[in-house]
Amino acid sequence: MVEQIQSNGLNEVIDLQEDLSRGEVGKLVLLFSKYPKYKSVVAMASAGLPVSKAMVITGSGSMAEDRCQGILTNWDVERTIIRTDRIGGTVNSPSVQGVKIEDVWTTSKNLLNEGLLPMVIAQGDIFHNNYSVNILVDPKNPDSVYLEIVGPGFSATDINRRSIVNERGELAGGRGRFILRSNSVVSQRDYNEQVELLKENLIKREEKKRSAPFPNIEEADRWVNDFLEQEEALILQHPSYDPIPSKYLKRVWDFVPQMLLAGKNLRLGDNPFIVSMSFVQEDEKDNPYFWDIHPYSGYRKTEAGHPKEGIEGMKWRYFNREGD
Repeated sequence: MVEQIQSNGLNEVIDLQEDLSRGEVGKLVLLFSKYPKYKSVVAMASAGLPVSKAMVITGSGSMAEDRCQGILTNWDVERTIIRTDRIGGTVNSPSVQGVKIEDVWTTSKNLLNEGLLPMVIAQGDIFHNNYSVNILVDPKNPDSVYLEIVGPGFSATDINRRSIVNERGELAGGRGRFILRSNSVVSQRDYNEQVELLKENLIKREEKKRSAPFPNIEEADRWVNDFLEQEEALILQHPSYDPIPSKYLKRVWDFVPQMLLAGKNLRLGDNPFIVSMSFVQEDEKDNPYFWDIHPYSGYRKTEAGHPKEGIEGMKWRYFNREGD
């Protein structure tokens, strides 16, 4: 991995925004050609979609550490997310969320030792994501996209890895106008269960960090509630799910042309693909950030009578998530 990167003349710590601003898109595309997550980030940025400030750490020398610390200082953030990828991509390369600045370098070195390529992301405060959205785009039908949405305090990771969805819908339109149709919203009972699932994941993460389980459920509950209070997590302000406001839907819709261009940059052809993004609360603003693109993997088998092919089949699979 390091030899490939050095042969491209890039640093052991790659500042994506710096290299993109210098017109290093070609080198970055070549570098990340076998790393699908990171290749999609470059494709989105080159298509004009807003992506987070990020750096990719490819080596662990002292000069790399100094450069990493310098970039973190310029970012002026308290926490980051460290994404990971492997050659060829894999579902077993999850992100490390909420990493404190002082832990970034050590965590990144450990990930490198595990054969993972770490990408440190500046916008790493997952507790202040307002709405996160998975967008299913079909280049053959650009006047309609399908959405899976989670509300304040959840993240795109909750959709992709935990199958948590608060709202689903179809966004359609043309000539600068759009409508939301066929939407469904989570019940209060299911929403409460989703919040508990989020808390359970935080507890498991803390137990892994401590290398020991909590002695009992009561102490685990106290810890996670205190932790969310300390973080001023948005989820505490939302005891029920509020459907996504139209102002966010308009911004999603306005980004569809750039999503289509990003798909072309990835040479996906006419094949449908999914885009993940979030509106992150920063300085009293909700800033959009796009995380990745991954190909839509085909149509799953459905019960008799349900469509399997075409846009209706895609819609059925996306909205029902049946097993193969």
